[in-house]
Amino acid sequence: AAKAEPADPVFTDVTEGQWFYEPVMKLVSLGIVAKDTKFNPDAFITRQDVMAMASRAFLVSGSGADGLTRFT
Repeated sequence: AAKAEPADPVFTDVTEGQWFYEPVMKLVSLGIVAKDTKFNPDAFITRQDVMAMASRAFLVSGSGADGLTRFT
């Protein structure tokens, strides 16, 4: 699989060699995680952030809102 590396560093606290570098960069390249100054890998994630990433993932997967129908 090809590496998902943006042209410029995206986060000051996510560097190559960290175990989560590749997955985070892949999520950035897909538009699921927004580019920012910091990713804060040691911070707790909020429900709002989880839902924002989940909704973007549904859009990327092509299932959109229809992907939620099996959960109702």
